[in-house]
Amino acid sequence: MTGLFKDMVLEAEVRPNEYILAIVLKSCSDSGRVREGRQCHGYVLKSGLLFHEYVGNALVHLYSKCSDMEEAIRVRDSVSGEGVVACNSILSGLVERGNVREGVKESWKWDEVTYVSVLGLCACLKDRKLGLQIHGKMLTGNVECDAYAWSGIISMYGKCGDPSSARRVFDGVATLKQQIKCLKT
Repeated sequence: MTGLFKDMVLEAEVRPNEYILAIVLKSCSDSGRVREGRQCHGYVLKSGLLFHEYVGNALVHLYSKCSDMEEAIRVRDSVSGEGVVACNSILSGLVERGNVREGVKESWKWDEVTYVSVLGLCACLKDRKLGLQIHGKMLTGNVECDAYAWSGIISMYGKCGDPSSARRVFDGVATLKQQIKCLKT
């Protein structure tokens, strides 16, 4: 466990709450200290705080960021199920390891931020086919698009070399006010 946390638990006999544990886990993931994160995970299990949303999401983030995707998914399944934050952490971990398609195929609950982020990845990879699938998933999933989402769709088509689809989407944006916002983002 990290020094201060270890001192707090072992020497001062202070029982950290879910917020402290989430901060310690984030510190472990940000510094790549998966060993200490696992020790903290053990403490979380013993303390009965595994099912707290912040702690569960912090554990998923730790394992996703530190390349232990199997453990990240196992924690996600046992803690938060379809939680958007946990799913976004796993998706981010898969993408960082070059597994964009694997992450996209998962049937997790996505929010608007997830869709726009994945569209941005499609644009960077110039993967129009995958971008088209994501756009379709947004339409069939009844995702409420704001100017940010519309801009992500338009940008993806433009960067993937399909200006006519980008223009079609732009022309289909509901109002002039939304079109102006798209141009500004």
